[in-house]
Amino acid sequence: MFLSALAPSAIVFTGGALSPAAPAAEAASYPYCTNSRSISARSADGKTTFKWRAPATSASKIDCIASTAQVSTYRASTVLIQSAANVLYGQSLKTDGYYGNLTKAAVKVIQQRGGLAGKELDGAYGPITRGFAMYFPVDSPSVWKVRMMYEGGWDLKRR
Repeated sequence: MFLSALAPSAIVFTGGALSPAAPAAEAASYPYCTNSRSISARSADGKTTFKWRAPATSASKIDCIASTAQVSTYRASTVLIQSAANVLYGQSLKTDGYYGNLTKAAVKVIQQRGGLAGKELDGAYGPITRGFAMYFPVDSPSVWKVRMMYEGGWDLKRR
């Protein structure tokens, strides 16, 4: 069930400001997602604090990519992507932190379900997948999922 799309002005940031992806930038120009970042946001009425983790760079930037180019290296960001694919999209990936062909295929399914097509349907996680197709589980309260929108802000829905 769709709850609401929250505009950046409707959220009090408690985990630091996030910058949206630069439009028309090629995925290859983004750094790799190597880590994760804790994010907290409060509802517009201030009654609920939502907390989740997002794939990020070592500098905590969420505009990053993860792909099979990282297959030989363990990444905390890949564990988040694999966990979200399992919990929210019915995949059964091993959450081993290695972005192999099974993770690529699962992300491609998520991209398709999110309406991506053409060159965006590549099985790599990046700003377009993050912003238009992929939700992550909210740790608290755990009945929610969140998509960090491409133009900034968050789309929160009940799981």
